Amino acid sequence: MGRRRIKTEKIECKDKLNVCFSKRRTGLFKKAKKLDDLSGSNTAIIIFSPAGKVFTFGDPVVDSLIDRYLLLHHHQPHRLNQSSVAIERACHTFFFLLSVSLASE
Repeated sequence: MGRRRIKTEKIECKDKLNVCFSKRRTGLFKKAKKLDDLSGSNTAIIIFSPAGKVFTFGDPVVDSLIDRYLLLHHHQPHRLNQSSVAIERACHTFFFLLSVSLASE
């Protein structure tokens, strides 16, 4: 008996969704860390959970990597493309949400 292809579809049950998100987030962060270790790259990941919580991974630090990214693209505007603009908007949204959550604490 061989392996079967499992259809990918959204998980409707909230409990199963949270468990799946948590496991996959952990796995993604482990893969990013391994990529950093093996290749010497710098990686930043920002994830918004289904519940709206923010999770970040950065090696060395997410903030410094985002600052570096924004600085690079502000000094070289000819390198901007659609994905760069989307990432820049996401970074600004992330910093806004972070500042709002810190102000409310």
